[in-house]
Amino acid sequence: MANDLPLLTFNSLYTLVREEKKTKDLCLLPERFYDSCKAFFEQKTKEISSLKDSAQAEKIKKEKITLSNAKKLLCELLVLRCVKVASMGIKNKTYKEEIVSIKGVLEEEKSLLNAVQLETDSLLAKLM
Repeated sequence: MANDLPLLTFNSLYTLVREEKKTKDLCLLPERFYDSCKAFFEQKTKEISSLKDSAQAEKIKKEKITLSNAKKLLCELLVLRCVKVASMGIKNKTYKEEIVSIKGVLEEEKSLLNAVQLETDSLLAKLM
């Protein structure tokens, strides 16, 4: 299963966050991006736990910092994407057409989009 996942590294995650910040629209991510993130974090955790002896203390410290920073980057990416997805849902429901293309919304993000659209419909019904 892991073999067919898109390759994810700390540097690629950093680049994705930079790109997501720069663009107004959602960046196109691989379909199984979130699976890749999970696999990346599992692999890093496994690597760290396999480093036991005191001679590897510096490498353990470095890998733990990399893992922590990668988690922070993923959180930042999630916030950026969730804000964009929510904005798409609100705009499209408010104007009752696809003002903003939902291209790029990943399967895992569709529940957020649907929830925002449902709540927007509810609010509009109360106001109009």
